[in-house]
Amino acid sequence: MAYSRRLFFFDKINARDGQQKDLFSGFSDVQPTCTSSGRGFLWIGDASGFIYRLDRGQQLNPFKAFTQAVRHVYQLKQQDLLLTIGVDEFNEERMKIWNTAKWANKPTPYCSRSTTTAVSGQTESPVSCLCVDETLQLIVFGHTNGHLQLLRGDITRERCVFVSFLFLLCTGFNYNILMNLTQFGV
Repeated sequence: MAYSRRLFFFDKINARDGQQKDLFSGFSDVQPTCTSSGRGFLWIGDASGFIYRLDRGQQLNPFKAFTQAVRHVYQLKQQDLLLTIGVDEFNEERMKIWNTAKWANKPTPYCSRSTTTAVSGQTESPVSCLCVDETLQLIVFGHTNGHLQLLRGDITRERCVFVSFLFLLCTGFNYNILMNLTQFGV
């Protein structure tokens, strides 16, 4: 016996015409600079130093992370940690690690670490890319002048070591480069 069943996968709504108001207008005055997603949220950094958390119910929760622009946002996939890089006071580029699990009834999440991204002994160069190991033991920054910077140790606390490398053609890197560095004991 054959059964016939209609499956409804989508809600039917009419397209917006010029007289209706937008369904979501939360980003009308935001200038986004970077995005990341994970653990049910979309994270958006903007040019004025705010980070916006957008959940599945389209609830928008902003907080001020930097005094100037947010340049990079990275949400770890297995942890409730958000890694951000932005420009803070004195025009200094900093990395901040936020524990988003400790954000209940507070204006900002708990910042477990804040450190500069400048390579010691070198001219300042902004971070152009980053990669984070999910075991929280390694972070690699790629700078626009070709330097790679590796953080080893517990990245959520101040117990880690900066190691700097020089690569002449560092236009970007991925997880494979991070794993190759760890195989050589770097």
